[in-house]
Order: sequence, then structure tokens, then C-alpha cells
Amino acid sequence: HVQLTAEHQKKYRAQKRKQIIGLIHRNAVDPKTGVPHPPARIESAMDEVKVRVDDFKSAESQVKEIVSKLKTVLPIKYEIRVVALVLPPQYAGKGQNIVRKYGNLGKESWLNDGSFSCEVEIPAGMYESFEKELNDLTRGNLDMNIIGRK
Repeated sequence: HVQLTAEHQKKYRAQKRKQIIGLIHRNAVDPKTGVPHPPARIESAMDEVKVRVDDFKSAESQVKEIVSKLKTVLPIKYEIRVVALVLPPQYAGKGQNIVRKYGNLGKESWLNDGSFSCEVEIPAGMYESFEKELNDLTRGNLDMNIIGRK
């Protein structure tokens, strides 16, 4: 066992708490609106239900337990969105990198005109930033539809 100073321990705990808040923000949404809760709202809800972050467990392993506590004061659910999209040929290369960065690629194919077509699974909390980044790249010149939710 390594002894840590109180200041170092406090920094480490704050960093882990921030990581947990980021995971919840990225993967969970408000079931009423389908929009992710802002990190500040998640943090205040964690304070309200008195969530204790364990220094020695990974952030990922603590999220499930913390979300179950948060459900008492915050409407929250995990959702994966399945999105079908077609990127025009001039944006296919860069767009494909963006798609791979955000989610898990399912079916993918190159169309006869050089367009890239795929289905991708994205955590619901990341959908808005995914959509914005692709729209910024293509200037709105893409075909994107949500075809399912898990």
C-alpha cells in the first residue's frame, strides 16, 4: 500500500468523479426529451443522493451503481441509437473517420457513385455532437436517419 497525501487523494477522487460524470453524460439521456443531462445537473444529483466515489474501483465499474442511485432524483436511461447514413463521395474519407470515432460500425458499404453507406451504433448522449460534426463536415449534405434504439 502506498500512502498518499490528503491533497493528492482529494485530486484523484475529484478526477475520478469527473470521469464518472462524463461517462453518464455520454451514455445516458433524459427519457422524456431524449437529450443528455448536462454534467452540472448530474453532479448536483450526485451530491443530492450523496454518492461516494471509490478511489480503488474503476469509473466504469461504479457507473451502474451510481446511475441506480441517481434514478431516485433524476429521470435517466441508457440508450444506444442505431443510425443509417450515407456520406457523399467528396466527404467519405474524413466522414468515415468521424463515424469510427463516435460509434461501432455495423453494415458498411461503398456505393457505385463513391458514397460511403453504413449503420453505426452510438450512445444517445453523443448523438448530437456526432450529428453536428458530420453536418459541419458535409455542410448538411448527407443522409442520416435513426433506424433503431437499444
